[in-house]
Amino acid sequence: MKPKDPIISEEDSTNVAASLLIVLPHQNPHLKPTTEIYGISIARRIALSAKSAGFDQVLLLTATNQIEESSKHLENTPAFAISPKNISEYLGAQRIVILPGDVLADRKWLTSLRSMETKPDSMLLDKRRAAIIETELKTEAVADSFVGNSDPFSALQNSLATEIVDLGGPGSLVLKLKTKPTDIENWLRSCLVKDTDGFLARIIARPISLTITRHLINTRISANTMSVFSASIGLSGAPFFLSSKPEYQVIGGLLFVLHSILDGCDGELARLRYSECHLGGLLDYWGDNIVHVAVFTFMAIGWSLNADASWSHWPLIAGCTAVLGTIGSASFVHWRTMMLPYRTNKKAEGPVFTSVARSSGTDISKIMDGLARRDFIYLVLLLSAFGKASWFLVLAAIGAPVFFLLLLWVAYSEAKIKTK
Repeated sequence: MKPKDPIISEEDSTNVAASLLIVLPHQNPHLKPTTEIYGISIARRIALSAKSAGFDQVLLLTATNQIEESSKHLENTPAFAISPKNISEYLGAQRIVILPGDVLADRKWLTSLRSMETKPDSMLLDKRRAAIIETELKTEAVADSFVGNSDPFSALQNSLATEIVDLGGPGSLVLKLKTKPTDIENWLRSCLVKDTDGFLARIIARPISLTITRHLINTRISANTMSVFSASIGLSGAPFFLSSKPEYQVIGGLLFVLHSILDGCDGELARLRYSECHLGGLLDYWGDNIVHVAVFTFMAIGWSLNADASWSHWPLIAGCTAVLGTIGSASFVHWRTMMLPYRTNKKAEGPVFTSVARSSGTDISKIMDGLARRDFIYLVLLLSAFGKASWFLVLAAIGAPVFFLLLLWVAYSEAKIKTK
């Protein structure tokens, strides 16, 4: 039986009015759309990345006799495999992004293409990587460029005002004849590095966590399992801070650092598998904060036990201040940013935590995100080498409440701007 192109219902057609990603027929003879990388086909990775980037629909252009096979890899995604001759039935979107069939793209890069400003009925073009079209009246001309043309980009240039741009960047990968699956794997892992990683996390923790993830990705170990395991490592290190001896504190510090490294693996596994979810994000977020509370608590108790009786209550006060500040900040961020989908009746999807503020692009939010980074863990290890981990508790007793107050100020400032 001859496979048919999928038909979009009237309800679906209203959903495509925002943004559409079109992937041209694949050209690489060695890496086909059905080639699996880390257990997920190239076609499905493009579809899921587009979904994560906010595209309403994805069209994978392919030969008629390959539609059925390609469609099997697009189940539960906003993507359809269709022949180019039927594309006019799907052009209901105002923003259209077109990718050559031999280009892979990650979520951040696709998001930038979807939101990039351009004039109506015009095109931004990087022939090697992508075309961005804002359509109003010329949808018929756009559709005609795909029918019987081996080079749709050239046909589109004849119909639309075109600006040649460079859309290259680390978020895209051009598949060449010499490109191997291992090259794609390396690129996928490089895309896992976060802009919010601190300096020490970028040069120490992230390279190690990516190496561990490379060995875990083809196993059955889930991201949530790694979250629990990472938190367990951190909690097991907390009791070592009861001692004032450097050798014990160093063990605690090393386990604390190991927790931080392994904590990167859960998110890496989830992003590589496209299995990010709200529950996993909550598990990761609260696992981190529970470990911090445990470490501060044991630091305070240990310092108090080893202090003179005349001032042994001060370490406990410092510990309470650090713990309350940590819990207050974590709870406030959780309620204000991570529970927002539930309060607004929006679908909750991962990643659940990206910034301590709602307006993550503002200068103050960037400063706050910088303060929230976990490079401080390496300072704990350094102080532990001298048996002075308790000194960090003093910093935490001051910093945690101040950070909480700054969060309140950021929330007030954002609310004030919103009401104007």
